[in-house]
Amino acid sequence: MDIAYIPVRVKNLTIREEVIRRFLHKHPPEHKEILLTATAQFQSYLDQLIPLFQSLNLTPIIRAGRHTRLPGQVLGCDAPIQYEGKARRPASAVRTVFFLGDGVFHVKELLQQDAERVYAYQPFSRRMTLYTPELIKRDEQHRMAGLKAFHAAERVGVIISLKPGQQYYRFLNQLRKAYPGKKYYPIVFDTIDFSQLENFPFVQAFVNTACPRLMDDYDKFPKPVVNIRDLLEDVDVQ
Repeated sequence: MDIAYIPVRVKNLTIREEVIRRFLHKHPPEHKEILLTATAQFQSYLDQLIPLFQSLNLTPIIRAGRHTRLPGQVLGCDAPIQYEGKARRPASAVRTVFFLGDGVFHVKELLQQDAERVYAYQPFSRRMTLYTPELIKRDEQHRMAGLKAFHAAERVGVIISLKPGQQYYRFLNQLRKAYPGKKYYPIVFDTIDFSQLENFPFVQAFVNTACPRLMDDYDKFPKPVVNIRDLLEDVDVQ
């Protein structure tokens, strides 16, 4: 079965540039370069904001991430901060980010990718909010707890998704090579059912190879969990 992904874009959106201007005057960025980002629904409005940031003596930058098709687009598992494009070219460090979109789901990904400040403009409420790494402090505590539990565990459950774009079964073999001496149990889901994880009481920790934002539901896991990218990012395995 063929699957087509078609981004739905908001039309006739009015962005109150004076709100952005006043907010940046009140909370000026510490760096001159500012990365412009948005969800797919609002990505087409980024170009029209370039003159605004230039008038504030800032240098706006728009670029694509590793898994996105649109320049400036942010996913829950990808932001164009550390890498640029599908070739995973290391990107120049830009720690100040403007985000056009609602909620904090994508803001958290920007912060997890080492953004120091995220200026978020909510298109419908027309409000600005400044987010800092303090927002993800609890997430970092969960990450460290998951890492500690994994390294101490002898029996590890590996969560594998069947969803397109999240199928990373190959990571199981990489995990075995990088961390031998453990017993790994593949747990395969289409949509994860947290209650079913209770059927693996012998597992001492979980590794998530699906959407990394499952960590937002950390408290629903019966045992500590860690994302695969936190285990393999610095390990040289093929």
